[in-house]
Amino acid sequence: MQTQSKNTAPVERFFNEVINLHKPEVLDQLLSTDFVSHDYPKPHINNSRESLKDGMNAMIKAFPDINIKIEDMREAGNEVVTRGTWTGTQKADYMGITATNKKVNVHFIDIWKVEDGKLKENWVQMDTMELMQQLGKIPLS
Repeated sequence: MQTQSKNTAPVERFFNEVINLHKPEVLDQLLSTDFVSHDYPKPHINNSRESLKDGMNAMIKAFPDINIKIEDMREAGNEVVTRGTWTGTQKADYMGITATNKKVNVHFIDIWKVEDGKLKENWVQMDTMELMQQLGKIPLS
């Protein structure tokens, strides 16, 4: 991974502290007041900082052993792109799916817009098909 910069620092804190250390309260320090998530939880629903905090709390509750591994991080201007994998065992309901106790390994790509050291916007593409297959909700082909 590259040397930490003013734009990569809050992104790294998001993955390391919010997700890996299970501290969603750190989002209060990381997100700009007008933060917008373009893809999470859904592109047509209130995607404010509060909805991201709710989503992170739900994800950590459903996958209490969740861990993110960033495999690549690139910075271009005020945008930071990450590619990685998250793992976890589903211990509570998630996305309408009753707890399965199954371990998952899910790939994702994130784009973060950083402004004045704060996370201002986010776009995420998670392999939801892969997640559903591993939870046994979609058959493997």
